[in-house]
Parts: sequence; structure tokens; C-alpha cells
Amino acid sequence: MTKEIEQEVELARLAIRFPKGALTGGPPAPGAPAWQPEAEEAALQNQTYSFATIGDHDIIAAVPGMKILVYELLVWNVAEQNLEFKDGADSLSGPWPSFPEKSGVLLPSIGEPRWQLTTGRPFRLTTSGATRVSGYVLYIMST
Repeated sequence: MTKEIEQEVELARLAIRFPKGALTGGPPAPGAPAWQPEAEEAALQNQTYSFATIGDHDIIAAVPGMKILVYELLVWNVAEQNLEFKDGADSLSGPWPSFPEKSGVLLPSIGEPRWQLTTGRPFRLTTSGATRVSGYVLYIMST
């Protein structure tokens, strides 16, 4: 590949991986990084979870005076059951009835929060079965 094509391919990869701001400022200077994450995006935290009981499960605990901003979510379900993501007691996703066995969903980061929870509330998953549900959440704690 020519150097120009290699640079275009790299910019395209960055645009896919970091859609918000990946191409701002034009092409990178030689030897310089093509993109710098915004301060908020750089503060992303990863929380894994795994539950095998019925009921409400706090994936991310509430912190007084802070709100949870959910950027990315992966859920994997072992056996068919109902799932629902919540802002404390309030539904965020609506019920996902009969979520299929041995299947999952990835809600990838789009560069802005998918869900912004109410200050002081946990990010919660409600399950209807005593079977394994696992995954991860990329999130930020914000004031």
C-alpha cells in the first residue's frame, strides 16, 4: 500500500472505533497520534457482571451526588428468561421478554451516553430466571 492509502485506512479505523471526534483537526502529523479522546471518554470505567439468581441486581452501585452515564453494554444470556435494565426502580430498556437462550446483545459505544441515570441511583438488571446472565458495562460517574 502507498503511504496515503495506509493513512486513509488508519483514519477509517479510528473513525469506526471512536466515531466522535476521530477525524477532527485533519490528518495527523507524522509520528503524532491521530486522535486524542475527550476527557470524559478517557474516564470510561469497565464493570463486569454475572448473576444466576432471580430478581434485581445492581450492576453499578449508586454513589450519592453522582449519576451513571452508560456508554456501552454487553449482555449474554444462558437460558431463556425476561430481562430489564433499570435506573434504580425505573425501567431504562423496557422489558425484554423471552430473551433467547445462548444469545447476547452488544450495544456499542456511540460516543455519547446511551443512558443517563438519575443522580444517586444504581444501574440495575432484573432477571426472571435463576440462570446465568453476564456481560460488561462501560460507564462514567458524573456530577
